[in-house]
Amino acid sequence: MARLEPGTDLAATLKARRKEMKLTLGDVGAALGLANGNFVGMVERGERMPSDERLVAMAELLQLNGRELLEMKYRQARGAAADLLLGQPE
Repeated sequence: MARLEPGTDLAATLKARRKEMKLTLGDVGAALGLANGNFVGMVERGERMPSDERLVAMAELLQLNGRELLEMKYRQARGAAADLLLGQPE
Protein backbone atom coordinates (compact mmCIF):
# COMPACT_ATOMS: atom_id res chain seq x y z
CA MET A 1 0.00 0.00 0.00
CA ALA A 2 1.31 3.41 -0.95
CA ARG A 3 2.12 5.94 1.77
CA LEU A 4 0.14 9.16 1.83
CA GLU A 5 2.01 12.43 2.10
CA PRO A 6 0.95 14.50 5.12
CA GLY A 7 -0.60 17.84 4.25
CA THR A 8 -1.64 16.99 0.70
CA ASP A 9 -5.25 17.33 -0.30
CA LEU A 10 -7.48 14.52 -1.44
CA ALA A 11 -7.71 15.60 -5.07
CA ALA A 12 -3.94 15.93 -5.49
CA THR A 13 -3.34 12.61 -3.71
CA LEU A 14 -5.72 10.70 -5.97
CA LYS A 15 -4.39 12.28 -9.15
CA ALA A 16 -0.74 11.74 -8.25
CA ARG A 17 -1.33 8.08 -7.38
CA ARG A 18 -3.35 7.43 -10.56
CA LYS A 19 -0.55 8.90 -12.67
CA GLU A 20 2.07 6.99 -10.69
CA MET A 21 0.20 3.77 -11.54
CA LYS A 22 -0.05 4.90 -15.19
CA LEU A 23 -3.84 4.68 -15.22
CA THR A 24 -6.07 6.94 -17.28
CA LEU A 25 -9.20 8.65 -16.00
CA GLY A 26 -11.12 6.17 -18.16
CA ASP A 27 -9.32 3.22 -16.57
CA VAL A 28 -10.32 4.35 -13.09
CA GLY A 29 -13.85 5.18 -14.16
CA ALA A 30 -14.30 1.76 -15.78
CA ALA A 31 -12.94 -0.02 -12.70
CA LEU A 32 -15.48 1.88 -10.58
CA GLY A 33 -18.32 0.89 -12.89
CA LEU A 34 -18.74 4.36 -14.37
CA ALA A 35 -19.49 5.08 -18.04
CA ASN A 36 -16.28 7.11 -18.39
CA GLY A 37 -13.65 9.01 -16.41
CA ASN A 38 -15.46 12.36 -16.22
CA PHE A 39 -16.44 11.97 -12.56
CA VAL A 40 -12.90 10.91 -11.63
CA GLY A 41 -11.54 14.01 -13.37
CA MET A 42 -13.97 16.23 -11.45
CA VAL A 43 -12.82 14.63 -8.17
CA GLU A 44 -9.16 15.18 -9.11
CA ARG A 45 -9.86 18.86 -9.85
CA GLY A 46 -11.68 19.28 -6.54
CA GLU A 47 -15.01 19.98 -8.25
CA ARG A 48 -16.80 16.95 -6.78
CA MET A 49 -16.43 14.86 -3.66
CA PRO A 50 -16.95 11.10 -3.96
CA SER A 51 -19.23 9.20 -1.60
CA ASP A 52 -17.48 7.30 1.15
CA GLU A 53 -18.17 4.02 -0.65
CA ARG A 54 -16.76 5.26 -3.95
CA LEU A 55 -13.73 6.77 -2.19
CA VAL A 56 -12.97 3.43 -0.52
CA ALA A 57 -13.30 1.70 -3.92
CA MET A 58 -10.88 4.25 -5.39
CA ALA A 59 -8.50 3.61 -2.50
CA GLU A 60 -8.54 -0.12 -3.16
CA LEU A 61 -7.96 0.39 -6.89
CA LEU A 62 -5.11 2.85 -6.28
CA GLN A 63 -3.67 0.77 -3.45
CA LEU A 64 -4.11 3.54 -0.90
CA ASN A 65 -5.37 3.41 2.67
CA GLY A 66 -9.13 3.99 2.54
CA ARG A 67 -9.31 5.15 6.14
CA GLU A 68 -6.65 7.80 5.54
CA LEU A 69 -8.48 9.03 2.42
CA LEU A 70 -11.74 9.25 4.36
CA GLU A 71 -9.94 11.25 7.03
CA MET A 72 -8.59 13.61 4.35
CA LYS A 73 -12.09 13.99 2.91
CA TYR A 74 -13.68 14.93 6.20
CA ARG A 75 -10.87 17.20 7.34
CA GLN A 76 -11.13 19.15 4.08
CA ALA A 77 -14.91 19.27 4.07
CA ARG A 78 -15.59 19.86 7.75
CA GLY A 79 -12.46 21.50 9.14
CA ALA A 80 -12.58 22.00 12.90
CA ALA A 81 -15.49 19.58 13.44
CA ALA A 82 -13.50 16.79 11.78
CA ASP A 83 -10.46 17.61 13.91
CA LEU A 84 -12.58 17.30 17.02
CA LEU A 85 -14.18 14.00 15.93
CA LEU A 86 -11.07 12.42 14.41
CA GLY A 87 -8.57 13.72 16.96
CA GLN A 88 -7.07 11.73 19.79
CA PRO A 89 -9.19 11.47 22.95
CA GLU A 90 -8.02 13.66 25.82
